[in-house]
Order: sequence, then structure tokens, then C-alpha cells
Amino acid sequence: MIGEEDIHVLEVEEMHEVWVTELEEGEISEDEAVWKVAREIGCGSLSIQLAAGGRANISTTEQCCILVDHDLLRQINYTASLAIATSPNFSHAKAGQRVSTVKSTPLAVPKADLEVVLSMIKQNGPVLQARPIRMPSAAVLYTDPASGVVSRRSRHFV
Repeated sequence: MIGEEDIHVLEVEEMHEVWVTELEEGEISEDEAVWKVAREIGCGSLSIQLAAGGRANISTTEQCCILVDHDLLRQINYTASLAIATSPNFSHAKAGQRVSTVKSTPLAVPKADLEVVLSMIKQNGPVLQARPIRMPSAAVLYTDPASGVVSRRSRHFV
């Protein structure tokens, strides 16, 4: 999509011609496709931001433990039109940290491919879960075997 801001840049760069494409019947724009998948793949404390180039970035809204369904992630990534990258399973994420990106093939995604991915998610549940860590409920007591010094450190467990 070419917006007013893009037109200004084209004028400044003195570009008088651009190549354009139109979506064919049965195709969905890359932004619409990644937005739909990003809305469905996760649950918990997550927010979505569209990015240039047919991408949607997913970030945490608070401190979380990230859970990933690797089998479902692999199945989705075998489709030809969309790919999902995530943080590792059982990893810790700070508030505002990007934990996933959904990427499409350039310009358009076949509607049938999108429907397959969305159906897989609806049948199998979320690919990504962001479980908030609000009140750590455990502590670790460590004793240095050489000096005998005791150190108390908070740890987060889910």
C-alpha cells in the first residue's frame, strides 16, 4: 500500500514511476494475513504490532514465562506462505520484550493457506503462551562451600 508519506518520499527522490501489483482473487495482503495469524497464535500478556515487510511482532505486556507448542509451530512453519519465530520454550521475558514474529511471503498470501493455518491453531490451541509472573513465590538459599557465606536470592518459578 502506498500512503501519503510514501508519495512524499517518492517525490523527494524524484521517482516518477513505481511498479505496483494487485491482489488476485483468492489472495490476502501480507499485512492482513500476519495480523490474523498473530491475533490467533498467542494468549496471555501479549501485544501485537505490525511491522514493515509483511511482519507482525508480538511482545509481552508484563514479565512472563513463555510457553511454546513446538509441534504446532513446526506444522505451521511447513506451510508455504507463513512462518513464525518465537522465544524458546520456558524462557523468561521482561515486559515489552519481543517474543515472536509472524512473517509472510512478499505481497500476498493465498487465502487457502491462511485458512489452513488458522484452522490448525483453532484445533490445537495457541502456539505461544505468555504466562505472567507477578509475585515470585520461592527463594533460593545458596551456601558457598568454600567460605560458608549464605546468600539469599529471589528466583521466579511458574
